[in-house]
Amino acid sequence: MGPKSPLAVFLLICVSICVAEEVLSAKRLEKVCSGECPEYELLCSNPEYDVRRYKSALWVSTTESDLSLTLGSERAWNHIHEYFKGKNDQSVKMAYTAPMVTQTRSLGTPLREITVSVPLPKKMAKTPPVPADPKVVIDLMPESIMYVKKFEGRSNRVGFVPDLEAQNFFKILSDNREPFNGEDDYYYVAQYDSKGGQSGPLTYNEIGVFALNERVYRVHEFNDRVRQGSPKCLQNDERLRSWGKIVQADIPVGALVRRHCSGTHCKAPKTCPKPEVKELTGAEDQTVTLKKYTDLQYASFSPYTCHYDTAIIASAEPLARHLNKTGVPHAEVAMMSTSVVEIRKDLDGKEGCKKFYNIYALRGGASGDSEKDFHELSLEQPDWHGLRSPKTKDVYHLRKSHERQDFYTRCMGGNIYYEPGTTTSVANALMDSLREEKRCFLGDHIGVLEYHPQSRLFDRFNEVYVDADLDCTLQDDRPPFTFHLPLSKAYGRSEEKPVFGDRCTDYECPNMSIAMRFENNLRLMRHPPAKWICTNSTSPSCTYDQAWEKALQPILSYINGKNEDNVRMDMTRPLYGQGYTGEAGHECVKQFT
Repeated sequence: MGPKSPLAVFLLICVSICVAEEVLSAKRLEKVCSGECPEYELLCSNPEYDVRRYKSALWVSTTESDLSLTLGSERAWNHIHEYFKGKNDQSVKMAYTAPMVTQTRSLGTPLREITVSVPLPKKMAKTPPVPADPKVVIDLMPESIMYVKKFEGRSNRVGFVPDLEAQNFFKILSDNREPFNGEDDYYYVAQYDSKGGQSGPLTYNEIGVFALNERVYRVHEFNDRVRQGSPKCLQNDERLRSWGKIVQADIPVGALVRRHCSGTHCKAPKTCPKPEVKELTGAEDQTVTLKKYTDLQYASFSPYTCHYDTAIIASAEPLARHLNKTGVPHAEVAMMSTSVVEIRKDLDGKEGCKKFYNIYALRGGASGDSEKDFHELSLEQPDWHGLRSPKTKDVYHLRKSHERQDFYTRCMGGNIYYEPGTTTSVANALMDSLREEKRCFLGDHIGVLEYHPQSRLFDRFNEVYVDADLDCTLQDDRPPFTFHLPLSKAYGRSEEKPVFGDRCTDYECPNMSIAMRFENNLRLMRHPPAKWICTNSTSPSCTYDQAWEKALQPILSYINGKNEDNVRMDMTRPLYGQGYTGEAGHECVKQFT
């Protein structure tokens, strides 16, 4: 063999260095994670980044606002440090965990929010020490899929390094056509080698960008676009159909309750409402306030469901379509509201749903013209489809004045989709506090406001609210009730959901469209005008299969050539069957179409 050319030698060296760097990075992460670190599954990777699924876990977080990422993260770390050193209700000292994660985003403004978070030690998960400092909070981070890129450097010593790394990473994801929330979204800097800014010359760091969680995935699944919403390497991966959650009974609700309400939860580019805010004098809980809104504008949707989780999932697409149709940028939406309303049994009966839901996309800057400011979305001619809104809504809630709205509120953290137990606890505590203060409210109409997107993992801000009855004139004839949030069977599902594929891959189908989606794979289909072939079987059949076969035979004969033109045809889809049974005790199928 002859001597290698200089180019071949150069390429060999480059490949060797790249492979060595990848192995070194993997070993380095293993080394720096010798203590307690968050659990994750490496779903797939390429030479530029990983796609990981991080398991649901409790984290300790605090947020500062600063011009400098370096100074802001150091000040935030000091609060975390004090908590781990015993500044908590148990006076317990805990060993540090890793990594230290800095959550931030660059919106082109000098002042930015900087959240620093570290995992809570697993042995403390059942009974987390409550921070003595109200700015330090316990967060439940839901299971999340992240894009993760490794880099080395003193990331929190040089404030512009993470921003540059984030810009570079966003560009890589965009060039690779990966689905993510855009280049002004949150990003996450994970530092494994340092605490409190004491960075060495070559600190092992990672930068992460949110891809999706179960809630985002369920929206994609509900609207038949899982492939478009999933990382490219997972678009045909069955692992996405199964998600894990912390059991509701194991969530330490008391430790997750907020004792300090953020004042920076609504900033540009959001169009923020400007409510008049009053603290309740004499109230023991300082997080309870009265808010009067006069500048709200909204779009609302009432999904046809009995379940809290389905209401959130089913409303996302109709509201997004409306915003796109009316030219409202999604970034201008200040908050999302899930309003839970108790059904009146005297109007809607004892059977069926006990609640209905209104989901709102809210922002400030109302024009004063109700036709422009308020949009209630609904299915066209719902009565034709056997659907109707509850009479409770028509009688009690459509009369409400839009121009001025008064609410008692209490702030809370977390992600409301994953913490219905926390939401219920905070709502009941709010109402108990109002009763103690002898204040009137409409307890059968409760809601929760979300101010942050799903891509914000830590120190989220929400508010539970209840309609205020300031002059106590609406209290008569209000039935007693117990507030709770009913969940669908799919909410607690841990096994994979079956996939049925495209029903029209192999056959000619009419150009149907979906008028509305419901839970459990139900669809309300809209058929175009068309000619159909029908047949009836009127001889009794004591099984559905027998009735189907009898009715189907004449159609099969027709398409196989037994017609006036002796023409054979290909089978089209779908086939519809409708049967009629006899009286009770004589359930054989009497007629099948």
